Order: sequence, then C-alpha cells, then structure tokens
Amino acid sequence: MKKILNCGMKFLLVLFVSMAATSCSKTDDTDVLPEPQTDPVVEQEGSFIKNDKVWVFTSYSTGNPQPIEYITEARYRFSGDTLIGKPYKKLYVSYRHFASSEETPLKYEGAAREVGSKVFMIKPGETQEELLYDFGMEIGRQYPVTTNGDDIVNVAVESEDYFLIDDSYVRSMTLAVCPSGSNKTYNVKWIAGIGVLNGGLTGAFTEIGPGAMRLAYCEVRGKIVYGNYYDPIEDKRD
Repeated sequence: MKKILNCGMKFLLVLFVSMAATSCSKTDDTDVLPEPQTDPVVEQEGSFIKNDKVWVFTSYSTGNPQPIEYITEARYRFSGDTLIGKPYKKLYVSYRHFASSEETPLKYEGAAREVGSKVFMIKPGETQEELLYDFGMEIGRQYPVTTNGDDIVNVAVESEDYFLIDDSYVRSMTLAVCPSGSNKTYNVKWIAGIGVLNGGLTGAFTEIGPGAMRLAYCEVRGKIVYGNYYDPIEDKRD
C-alpha cells in the first residue's frame, strides 16, 4: 500500500512540475509584447510644425483706385503625414478673395520636417530637401543656403529682438540675404516658430516686391499666437 501511495505521490509531483514548467514557458511568451506603434511625425511636432496651426497671409493687387475685392487671403496649414525616407508633415495652402466667401481647394506646397531649430522642406517635384528655416542662426556668421534646387544665397543675421508670445520670449530676426555672385543685398524678417513675415510661408529667403503677401496672423487650435494686422487699403495710401 505504501508503495502504491509513493508511486502516486511521485506521479503527481512530476505532473505538477511539468505543468508548472509549461505555464512558465507560456507566461514568458505572452509577457514579451511588441513595441507600441506611434506616429513618428506627431512625435516630432515642434515650435514650427504643429497640428491645427494656421498661417494667414494677405495681399492686394496693384491698381488705382484699389477696390477691396482685389485683396487675397492665403491660408497655410499642415495636414497629414508622409514618409520620404524620413517622416514629414504635408503642407497645404488655400486662397480666398475678399469679394467671395469661397475658399479654393487645398494646394500641396511640400513636405516639411523639424529638427531642433531647423525646418527642412521637399517642394513639389523635387527629391531633395532644402533648408526652409533655421531659427538658431547666430549673429556675426554667414550661412550659405541652397534654394530652388541649385541657387545659393548667403544669409546673415543682421539684428535680433525678443518679445512675449503666450508668456514665453520669442526671437525675431532680421536677415541680410545676398544671392551668390551678386552685390545686391535685401532684408527678410522671421519670428522663431512662426516664420517669415512677408512673401508667403515657403518664401523664407525671397526678396519682397510691391503687393507681396504679408502675415496677418498665426493661430494654433483656434487661438491666435501672433498678430501682425494691417489694412492693405490704408497701406497702399502710405
């Protein structure tokens, strides 16, 4: 009888050990979970590239007298992600004439990504990215920048200032831009995280002419974070 009991106990012990080993093995397998899949573009959202951020530029056509229906509004915004070797956010623009309440369909302006103080963009029809903004440029240094595929401009920060936006001090910059091989220099103005104040959001190094677009305001999620309001009609009379 003792032998039978001993055999039974040994069998139960072996069965218990076997089941415990199997249970441990299964637990190890199920505990190794895959890394969560996140949107790499959203993770790179910075001071310039933000979801629900809108830039509104306004301009007016030349002519005298100047009726208000000739004024045009351009609205830039990021919408949707794309992968071109690296993750980018897609930039679009739409237009509206003051004579009409209808807004044009969104037009693709390019794909942008932000790394630190720099913003890079691949424009439509291009395969290589170019520097769109560098809000960390230092005074006293000259920066060669490639634009439009092969054009080179030499850029230097001429002056800077700081002012409050949403309880944080933000840098404004006046740049001296000189096309390579030219003795002509012109100025453009930027605000860190906002961009250029004249000429359109993607024309960061472009010379400004009469009737050029000017930044009216920039908003994030419906809240205006920068306003540079002006009356185009009154401006034309100056």
